[in-house]
Amino acid sequence: MTRYTPILAALFLIGVLSSCHNRPEKELDIEQLSERFQLTLNALQESYDFPGATAAFILPDGTVKGFSTGLSDLEAETAMTPDTRQLAGSVGKSFAAALALKLHNEGVLSLDIPIRNYLNTDDEHAWFLRLPNAQNITMRHLLAHTSGMSNHFTEPEFISQVASRFDEQGPDSFFEPREMLEWALDHESPFRQGEGFQYTDTGYILAGMVMEQVTGERYYDLIEETFLLPHELTQTTPSDHRDLPLLAAGYISPENEFHFPAKIAVDGTLAFNPMTEWTSGGFISNPKDLVRWSKLLYEEDALEGTYIEELLESGYRGKDRDITYGLGVYIYESSVGEAYGHDGGFPGYNTHVLYFPRYQIAVCIQVNRSYNNDLDSFIEKLAQVVINEI
Repeated sequence: MTRYTPILAALFLIGVLSSCHNRPEKELDIEQLSERFQLTLNALQESYDFPGATAAFILPDGTVKGFSTGLSDLEAETAMTPDTRQLAGSVGKSFAAALALKLHNEGVLSLDIPIRNYLNTDDEHAWFLRLPNAQNITMRHLLAHTSGMSNHFTEPEFISQVASRFDEQGPDSFFEPREMLEWALDHESPFRQGEGFQYTDTGYILAGMVMEQVTGERYYDLIEETFLLPHELTQTTPSDHRDLPLLAAGYISPENEFHFPAKIAVDGTLAFNPMTEWTSGGFISNPKDLVRWSKLLYEEDALEGTYIEELLESGYRGKDRDITYGLGVYIYESSVGEAYGHDGGFPGYNTHVLYFPRYQIAVCIQVNRSYNNDLDSFIEKLAQVVINEI
């Protein structure tokens, strides 16, 4: 009888592992994956009856595929194409946070020094001291929504002013960053900086002003020079004017409080100036670009050095938060696993992009309607198709 020794057991285990390692992996069928992804996108459009959508995925090896369904323009019966662009809304916060992190790493701007140190609060920036927690808020607080600042986009007075300016001055009018901060002045904070979470576009507007102050450069120029041009994100451009090539016609509820037309864009021209959004969003893009950007950002290829821990672990971690937030990024526990990303809403458009670290993939969808959408369900169903195949 052969004696079964620990040495023989080890040799047997090595043989098994070697056999498993040498066994050929299943080859990914891109055509089959693309077909199933398209069918799922079509089914979402049919079920939710939105005008149209674009979507994309990026695989671990960097392969990108773009898709479309439905119509870009209902009245003109123009088909949506994979290259059609839409306003990305708050997804643009990921660019603002990445830029701030770059400036921090270069020693130009600290995330943790009170931002009053970068402003002339004795003169031109005296208004800053009227903000909640003004003496102690930092860039980290602004980017992680833990500053305690209110959100001007949810203030009824601001919405009323937007409607009035649109009616009185026409579609080219917009609010300067300093004007938007008016709605945050003299507000009492619901919590001390860093000890709570309150989503605020106003905080990102202030962050943009600080970045321009310390660099002496225009925010959009910094984003283009740092990210868009080097990484060839050619379908992503600043939404700082009304004429935006390849723009889908977006649709909003006819009862909207802004007095905007229900059809937001005609022949690539918006009905109003999108410049008001600025650093709280501020870009027109396409899912093919956004999945590439997500993979670059969350695999630490968007900036020099290592930074993902800083990006993900800088937010409020209180017990009252079901979803955690880092610097310009949500950390989701989705039905298909942990994911990093952001959604975005803009009148006439909805966007959602997620990166799944376990699988090294990203998925994005954009819908040219900003109401009655279930973005979480949309993107999780599309992501599940990709994950099932890989």
